[in-house]
Amino acid sequence: MRHFPLDTTLDVVNMITRDEAFWLHRCFLGRDPSSEDDLLALTQHHVDFDAARLAFIMSREFQNRWFPAPRYIAPVGEVPTYDKKDGCRLVVTSIVKNEAHQIGDMIQAASLIADYFVIVDTGSTDKTRSVAEEALKRSGVDFVLASVDFVDFAQARNCALDLVPCDADWIFMLDADEHIVPEDVPAFRALLSKNVDGWRLPRFNFNDVDKLELPSPYPDYQARLFRKMDPPVRYVGAVHEQPVGVAEWAAVPVSSAQHGGDSGGPHIHHMGQAVATAEILEKKRELYNKLSQVGT
Repeated sequence: MRHFPLDTTLDVVNMITRDEAFWLHRCFLGRDPSSEDDLLALTQHHVDFDAARLAFIMSREFQNRWFPAPRYIAPVGEVPTYDKKDGCRLVVTSIVKNEAHQIGDMIQAASLIADYFVIVDTGSTDKTRSVAEEALKRSGVDFVLASVDFVDFAQARNCALDLVPCDADWIFMLDADEHIVPEDVPAFRALLSKNVDGWRLPRFNFNDVDKLELPSPYPDYQARLFRKMDPPVRYVGAVHEQPVGVAEWAAVPVSSAQHGGDSGGPHIHHMGQAVATAEILEKKRELYNKLSQVGT
């Protein structure tokens, strides 16, 4: 293993040789470099061999090669029947902004599990509100559609929680770029009858709209489903906000389908990476940076 002085800069010398670059590709990714550009990027963008090796270990290609995520396989044939009349009243809540292109699909999918919707718009400038209202009316599920001035993500989610009806038993916080598939509905509703106050749900993070690629990362657990309690659950954290007030969370089993096992779940299906444009990702990054700096 080679080592270099910590003060050596890339302007002085390339730290990774071509031979080492080939070795890293073959060892960690099981293939040769795809092009000379791959070799050039590797030799010029890592300060030493250890850094290059770490980059390979953390890459999505390496993770999916050696620790493969389960591939989602839609069921063939009829979807299992289900009945929401199970004695539990589930409220699906969501905070949204400029989600006209996908809010309707989320509401349609969530209507299979929801007894009530709370949708809070945080300042949309597109047709999110009108699309959401139309989808909510079409769903046949009672709802409230409100607007709030956005301060941070915890504040917005808490505004949604404040609008949950008093007779609710469970709350499910779902984002506009997420959905539940019909085949998971019976298993999802079954969670509501368990002696648990909160569920962490595994999430598929899809990189393509057809769900054919391996999702990354996986498992990605989300603490989204919890009982309506007294004192109520509240969110904290301006960015990457988390719910507090649930004494203990239970975890839904992940899928082992990639290895011939069961499909686990139910899962949240996250389409954000699959549909986001470079502009959307940049705006999201800027917002997160801005919120992270507040109060520092």
